[in-house]
Amino acid sequence: MEPGWLDKEDRPSEVPDAAEERFITAAREAWRTANAKGKRELGGWLKKHAQDADPAP
Repeated sequence: MEPGWLDKEDRPSEVPDAAEERFITAAREAWRTANAKGKRELGGWLKKHAQDADPAP
């Protein structure tokens, strides 16, 4: 490891912020109120966007 690697801000925060908590609440409500087709669509959408956001090695 290079010197100072712990000081870098590129690591995700362990503590969720208020916006993340609001997103989780909205996602949970959407999931719980969706039928089976809606749950598949929500899961597919999240997986697609997670893959798109993941930087290629």
